[in-house]
Amino acid sequence: MSLKRGGLSLLAGKYSGICDRYLQLSRTIPWEELTVASRAALWNIEGWLRWLQGNDHPLVQLQQIFESQRLLLSPRFRDRPILIKIRAGEKLSHSIKFEGHLILVEISLLTVHWDVQYFQILAGLLFRKLSRRKIHPEVWNQFYAVQEFELSRMPRPAAVPDSDAQLERVFDELNRRYFDGKLGKPFLRWGRRAGKRQLGYYDPIKHEIGINPLLKHPEVPWYVLENVLYHEMLHIYYPPYVKNGRRVQHDRKFRTLERRYAHFEKARVWINRHFHRHLRRGWID
Repeated sequence: MSLKRGGLSLLAGKYSGICDRYLQLSRTIPWEELTVASRAALWNIEGWLRWLQGNDHPLVQLQQIFESQRLLLSPRFRDRPILIKIRAGEKLSHSIKFEGHLILVEISLLTVHWDVQYFQILAGLLFRKLSRRKIHPEVWNQFYAVQEFELSRMPRPAAVPDSDAQLERVFDELNRRYFDGKLGKPFLRWGRRAGKRQLGYYDPIKHEIGINPLLKHPEVPWYVLENVLYHEMLHIYYPPYVKNGRRVQHDRKFRTLERRYAHFEKARVWINRHFHRHLRRGWID
């Protein structure tokens, strides 16, 4: 069953002129100046329109790849229409779910120009997940290997001048003290919101470390901020790897390296005793 056999083909004819005018208008704005949400919207509008009109487009190619992998679905799902949508956001994540009578597949905007092999493997994984079939570790290993290769091809931005000055000072000191000054400096920033669980993160795609903004409050001990930043720096020094189909980030070696920080135990005690209490107080400048 195809979406083209339903009402979307009629909508394509009715609204193609409006969509074309919108796309022409959007191209007057440089791609780099568009928000992530606007970029994803443009991909979806243009891709769906070209697909329904029978023209070529990267989103059309994705649709064809997933249609070709349809046999991996359980028989009871094989007649359902598949709709590909580009997901707004800067995270490397994909999803599949039922949306009414459709199978909605959301693809990360970061991957739209990646090799066809990546999406062939991804389609198999998502369809097996939807059908609740067991996924063999070798399939995961193959998927992560292709993903790591594609990530290695992406240009990594250099550290930019407007990294947070306080975080840069702490980074430089930790880099000198624990990594002989050899760790490449990422973009350093305070997060946009005070998360309940995440104290910090390292984004390898943007080469960026973000720290929970609660930790810049003057009542937070200096060694707590150092401990969190050191943890994220370890993710640069000791990257994750794949073992038996699983992505491993915090193995025994990582935990050993983590305890090299001089005030590790003291920082852990403070975080466990005080962080959630201060979160409720809403420390945000």
